[in-house]
Amino acid sequence: SSGINAEYGGNEALKELNAIMSLDDVEKILGDTEDAVAYQREIDDMLTGTSLVTFDEGELEEELEGLLGVEGLPDVPSDVLLPEAPDHELEEERKEGERKEARTMVAA
Repeated sequence: SSGINAEYGGNEALKELNAIMSLDDVEKILGDTEDAVAYQREIDDMLTGTSLVTFDEGELEEELEGLLGVEGLPDVPSDVLLPEAPDHELEEERKEGERKEARTMVAA
């Protein structure tokens, strides 16, 4: 009995809503809502720093390939040997260390 009453009440509410709104009104509300959501997304993207510009990945790869293939850049020779970095303390660094040590001893 309560289920039937609830169904009857819902049916009556639906009839009242249909009397107030037409299908065109509902479609207009839905359209306005979609526009508002899209606008809010644009604002969110701007606030979060997300770029609104989209790039075609293929075009970007082509541009990169073009930049990498630019003529006129010198070839890096592979047979050039670079000097080894020293693996011992340099004389100047050693002297500075001795000066700091002497100052520490004087202060103590």
